[in-house]
Amino acid sequence: MRYLVGLSNRGSKPSDHDELRSRVKSLITHLGAQLIEVRISDLRIEVDVRTDRIAEVLERLEEVGEVLYHVAVGLAEGEGDPFERALELFNDQRYWEAHESLEALWRRSKENERTLLNGLILIAAAHVKLQVGDEAGYFRVLARALEKLEASNMREYRGLDIESIAEKLRGTLAERSATLGSIKLILEKSPRKTY
Repeated sequence: MRYLVGLSNRGSKPSDHDELRSRVKSLITHLGAQLIEVRISDLRIEVDVRTDRIAEVLERLEEVGEVLYHVAVGLAEGEGDPFERALELFNDQRYWEAHESLEALWRRSKENERTLLNGLILIAAAHVKLQVGDEAGYFRVLARALEKLEASNMREYRGLDIESIAEKLRGTLAERSATLGSIKLILEKSPRKTY
């Protein structure tokens, strides 16, 4: 079974990715666990792991940070709107999960909506790149995201001001400012606003 484990972040930065990944791998490999990836945000460290011994893996990961949550990947998300869930995940710096939630909608969409959702997915994917210390990849994928948002010809989508999001992306790309959490899809629940 594949799991995402959220750990408290005790000061790690994306630039620490390779060292932290090696440390996590050394902690869990003897349990037969397969480390898929470690992603670092301001709010937490996310360990993506495949294991049949999750309780033991969680115990070992306590050496890195307090276990905040663990979720099985691929199980039904439960009730609720996957788009709203994706926005909440994105704004909580759980970019990989936001990407997955948006991708489920993208598969069912058509035409301009499909292009727009692809742009939002790419924004999340860019942030995943940043979480693993790949700043060049972040800017490359963010540029593709902007192209998709512009190509969709949509100014609004389900309460999101797409033009404001595109403008924020343009500014980030022009300034070459790569900071986790600087791009949010919404700030408030009601009324919905961007930035």
